[in-house]
Amino acid sequence: MISRTQRILGLDIGSSTVKGVELSKNGNRFTVTGYAQAEISSCGTLRDTITAVLKEGRFKSKQVVSSVSGRSVIVRYINTPAMAADELKEAMRYEADKYIPFEMDEVILDTVPLEEQVDEEGDMRVVIVAVKKDIINEHVRLLQDGGLYPHIVDVDCFALGNAFELAAPAGVPEEVRPGPPPPPPAEASASEDGNDTGNAVPETPEDEQAEELDELLSEMGQVEPVDVAVDAPDEIAEPAEAAAEEQEEPEGPRLASAIPDLEEAPADGEQAGGAGAAEAQQAAPPEAEEGSRVYALVDIGAQKTNINIMNGQTSCFTREVYIGGEDMTEAVAKHMGISPVEAEAAKRSGDQESAVLEAVSQTLDDLANEIFLSFDYFENQFETDIKTVYLSGGGSRLLGIASVFAETLGRSVVSWNPAANIPVALAERQAERFRDNAPQLAVAMGLASRLRKV
Repeated sequence: MISRTQRILGLDIGSSTVKGVELSKNGNRFTVTGYAQAEISSCGTLRDTITAVLKEGRFKSKQVVSSVSGRSVIVRYINTPAMAADELKEAMRYEADKYIPFEMDEVILDTVPLEEQVDEEGDMRVVIVAVKKDIINEHVRLLQDGGLYPHIVDVDCFALGNAFELAAPAGVPEEVRPGPPPPPPAEASASEDGNDTGNAVPETPEDEQAEELDELLSEMGQVEPVDVAVDAPDEIAEPAEAAAEEQEEPEGPRLASAIPDLEEAPADGEQAGGAGAAEAQQAAPPEAEEGSRVYALVDIGAQKTNINIMNGQTSCFTREVYIGGEDMTEAVAKHMGISPVEAEAAKRSGDQESAVLEAVSQTLDDLANEIFLSFDYFENQFETDIKTVYLSGGGSRLLGIASVFAETLGRSVVSWNPAANIPVALAERQAERFRDNAPQLAVAMGLASRLRKV
C-alpha cells in the first residue's frame, strides 16, 4: 500500500529540467492533483531545483517514484533452463557476470522470467537488469534530503511505456492490446541476423553491419530489452522523516524496470494504446493500423533520446541515443545568429519553421538515422515490422519534426499527449501550464502511473 489516500508523486529528474506530477486514485479513476517543473539552470543546483518543484507543486504525497538512465543502467535478455523464480534469482548471482560489464559487488541486480512458456529445449526467456549501487545511493539520498519517501526507482524508457499505457483510452483496438512478445531471435550470432550501422544505411554485407551494431549497442549497455524489479540495498532503504499523516511508512525504495509491471495483469479499462493525431495538435492515442501490435515510443529530451519498442504492453527493445533538444537549439542559434533563448522560441514558431528546419537538418538526420539503426536491428532480430512511431519529449515540439522523421524512417510518425484522458484538478494557471508542457511529461506521468498497481 503506497498511501491510504491512493496518491503518489512521479518525479522525473532530467538533465535540464525536473518535472513532478502527482496522480490520485479514486476507485478506477485517476486524476492529476499536482504538477510543477523547474529548469536546473534557473535554480542553481539539482538539489535546489527539486526543492523548488516540491514548493511550487505543493504535493500532498511524500511517496515518490523516480527513475534513472544512462550507461550505468544495464539490461540483458537471456535464455536459461526453466526454474522457479526464487531459484532463478539465486542462479543469477553466479551467472550474471557473464552479461554485466561491472563487478557484481558494484551493482544492484535482479532478474525475472518474461514468459511462463518454456521452449522445446526446456529453456525460458528471462531478463536481467543491473544498476550501479553508487548511482542508486546518490539518487535515493537526494530524494530523502527533500523529505520524500523513495518508493520505487524506475528506468526512463520503461516509465515511457507505462505513460503510453495510461494515456490510452479504455476499449482500445485489439491490435495494440497486450499480447505475446515477438518470438526470441534464433540462437545465432548477431552477424547472421542483424544489419545496418552508423549514421547512415551503408551498403555493406549484413554480417559486418550486425557486428558493428552489436558493438554500438553493447557499449551503451542496451543490446536487449528488459522487464524486471530490483530491491534496493538495505543501506538506502531507511525512510526519511515522518511524512504527512495520510501516508503510511514505506517499505523502502525498489529499483523497478518493469514495463508495465510483469507480475500483474492490466486492470479492466487499462489496455495499451496508440498515440497522437497530428504533430501540431497533441491528442489521445488513436487506433493502430490493423494487424500491427509493434510500435515505437521515441522520447526526445534535452540531451538524449529514449527509444522503447513495444509489442502491446510489453517492451521488446530499449536504447538511449545521446542527441536531443539542446543539440537542435544550438544548431538554430548558430545558423540564425540568435541567442539560445531566442532559438528555443524559434523552434516552436510557425513563422520561422522552414528556416529552423534548415538549421536543424543535420541534427535531425543524425537522430533519425540512429533511430532507424535501432529499428533495423530489432526488425531483423525479431522478424517483425515497426509501422508506427510515437513522439514525445520537449524535442518533439519542434514544428515539422514528425514529417521529417516520417520521410526519413519510412513509417507513420505522430506526436502523442501523455496527459490525454486524465482529468486535471489544478488551479487554472497551473492546469494551463500542465497542458502546454504535456509532451515533456511522459516520463513523469509514467512514474506516477505506478499508482495503478496499488
